[in-house]
Amino acid sequence: MREHPDWLQRLPNGELAVSFSNWGYFDRDDYRWGDISSPTWCLDTDHPGAQAFMADIVSDAVRAGWRYLKLDFTYSLSTARRAVNRSRTVMQSLRELYRLFREAAGPDVIICACIGEMGRYALGYADTARLGGDIGADWSALARNLKEFLPRLCVNGCWWNGDPDVFFMRAENSGLSLEESWVLTGTIGLIGGVFLTSDFASQWSGEAAQRVRHFWNEIGPALPSGHYAAYDTAGRIAALRVSSGKTHRIGLYNWDDAVRSVRVPLSALKLGESLPVKSVFPDDVRVRIERNELVAIGQPGRSLRIVQLCG
Repeated sequence: MREHPDWLQRLPNGELAVSFSNWGYFDRDDYRWGDISSPTWCLDTDHPGAQAFMADIVSDAVRAGWRYLKLDFTYSLSTARRAVNRSRTVMQSLRELYRLFREAAGPDVIICACIGEMGRYALGYADTARLGGDIGADWSALARNLKEFLPRLCVNGCWWNGDPDVFFMRAENSGLSLEESWVLTGTIGLIGGVFLTSDFASQWSGEAAQRVRHFWNEIGPALPSGHYAAYDTAGRIAALRVSSGKTHRIGLYNWDDAVRSVRVPLSALKLGESLPVKSVFPDDVRVRIERNELVAIGQPGRSLRIVQLCG
């Protein structure tokens, strides 16, 4: 800010247009993070000097050996700013920004657009994109974020590989039980997009590692050819269907605190016929089809069970 104040987004009266507090500032003299309440200001992405600065950061990272770049807060472009290039819309400015990133990174580097929405401006330049906000390490935040990003699955595998944020199965300091963590991990695995963790594998219990290996194996998560989410009367996701040909995997959710039997009509999953149940994971719950309903008997509270049906 001191060296290039003209690179920052500013209002017509000269005041800074975008300011927020996140991690604080990094003090290069003391080599430490400063006060977290310190504001963060955003560059005007149309300014030639700012563009060259950002391109240098990306190309320097690639030269240092990085092959996965997560680009965060790139959406922070104010419509009230005094635009450097007034011939461009915000959409055009953001698209130009991602073109700059791709050219600086080269064709073989994975770019994650951490935008948390279905932002069309990154199309063709980003390989993956965040579908929602940061996953919180408590049950209410997790449930809220799942409800937010699951309806955005329509772009997963079409525009880019969807990134729901990281999963965690560690017991220590996660704020989630094993079952609650599996709701997150199992859902991300079913989606078949980006499957990343913030854990060290050494933090997983034997049971947690077994559940992670359901997806983290030689085959890995696979992008489905089709998917569909069924909701209950309370507006919660009752089941998530992901399909590949005649094979369907169904995630059955129990959002309640107590054990209960989960029942989902096959018609709610857009399945027109009863198919045999091939497997259940974890297999501690009995699942059957009765009267054209998929029924998980005695499913634990705050849990997910994955059922495979094959035609």
